[in-house]
Amino acid sequence: MRPDLSLFGVIACATMAVGPNALAACKRNSDLRQLFSGRGMAMYRLMMVAWVASLMFGGSRSAVSEDKPKIDPTGTWKWEITINDQKREQVLKLKLEGEKLTGVILGRDNAENPIADAKLEKDEISFTYTRERNGQKFTSKYKGKIAGDKIKGKMESERNGEKTERDWEAAKAKS
Repeated sequence: MRPDLSLFGVIACATMAVGPNALAACKRNSDLRQLFSGRGMAMYRLMMVAWVASLMFGGSRSAVSEDKPKIDPTGTWKWEITINDQKREQVLKLKLEGEKLTGVILGRDNAENPIADAKLEKDEISFTYTRERNGQKFTSKYKGKIAGDKIKGKMESERNGEKTERDWEAAKAKS
C-alpha cells in the first residue's frame, strides 16, 4: 500500500461501498487505486466483512434494552404462612403488561386485594401488600428472585412498631 494513501479515503470508500457502482467509484479514485490490487483487495474485503458483522451483531444489541424484563411472572403463585400455629395458603395473581406489573392477593372469602409498588427488574420482583384488620393497617414488603416456577426471597412486615422478616417461597400454580 502506498504511504500517501489516506486512511480517511479507505474508510470512506469501505463504508460507502454498498451499491453496484460503489466498487467502480472507489476504483476510479486515484488515491485508492492500489487498494484494489492484490493485498489491497483482500484488506478491503476484510474491512467490509468486519463492517457488516458489526452492523449485524453490534447493532442488534443496541436495539434490545437491558432493562426490559426477560421473565414473565404472569400467573398464579402460591405459598404457605403459619400464623398462631395454623398454616394458611396465600395466593398471588400477577399480570405483566409491557413493563407494568400488577397483581392481587386473595384474602378472606377469596376477596381480591391489590398489591402496590410492583416492580420486575430482570429476575427480581418486589411489591407491597396492605391489609386491614380491626381498623388497623398492616403492610408487608415482598422481595424475591424468580427462577423457573419458583420465587424465593424475604417478606418484611411491621406490627405494633416491631419489624419482622421471614423467608418467602412461592411456587407457580400449574394451569
